[in-house]
Amino acid sequence: PARQSASASSSDDCSSGKEAWEKRKQEEAGRRKIEKEVARLEKLIAEAEAKKTELETSLSLPEVYSNGEKAKSVQQKISALEAELDKLNGEWEAAAEKL
Repeated sequence: PARQSASASSSDDCSSGKEAWEKRKQEEAGRRKIEKEVARLEKLIAEAEAKKTELETSLSLPEVYSNGEKAKSVQQKISALEAELDKLNGEWEAAAEKL
């Protein structure tokens, strides 16, 4: 009888160890997924910031600032990028907080 309870206890230890391992594995997979999302968002943010800088620089060119329509178009693109950056930064913050 003592042996039966010892092996039952050993079986319980084994299954709880397996459950802990599976839980750890799931947590690590979730963390990797979040890390990938953070990296993806950082890339998108960098690209949007570079494009915004490029557009802002173009506003100083005589062929842009002297052409009202062109200047307005560039300014609208900058505004759209600013809105996109606000959205991306919010998503990045939310994802980074999960890490």
